[in-house]
Amino acid sequence: MSYFYHQLLSRLFRGGRGQVSLPVFWPQTRTREAAITMLADGAEATVRSNRPATLEDLERLVDESIRARVLSGQLDDCPLTLEDLSAVQQAFVDVLRGLQHPRITYLQKPCQRRQRPQVREMGFGRGSSWHRGGA
Repeated sequence: MSYFYHQLLSRLFRGGRGQVSLPVFWPQTRTREAAITMLADGAEATVRSNRPATLEDLERLVDESIRARVLSGQLDDCPLTLEDLSAVQQAFVDVLRGLQHPRITYLQKPCQRRQRPQVREMGFGRGSSWHRGGA
């Protein structure tokens, strides 16, 4: 959501309209569950869009994502403590590290179609003993 807000501001400033103050209508989270869900959504979106190359980059992105929401006041009415946020951050890093693991590169071989044998060649055609019900 903040991405779109900043896009709007940059377009307004580019248009030569001067200083524009728009209110930010962030939903105030009041429960731990809602806050953790909001933080998880933001951290995942940030990590997926930036594709960190190292564990340090991943940790930095998750930290920045959580810090931005704390500093913007989105957690002001929430009972999460700094200790809780630290545990949440570490859990996010662990989960997102699993999503970002490197994959091996498979060799690209051209697909070769095999000739499938005809039904009669396999002995199951109309004249076969299998079709007549006996051996």
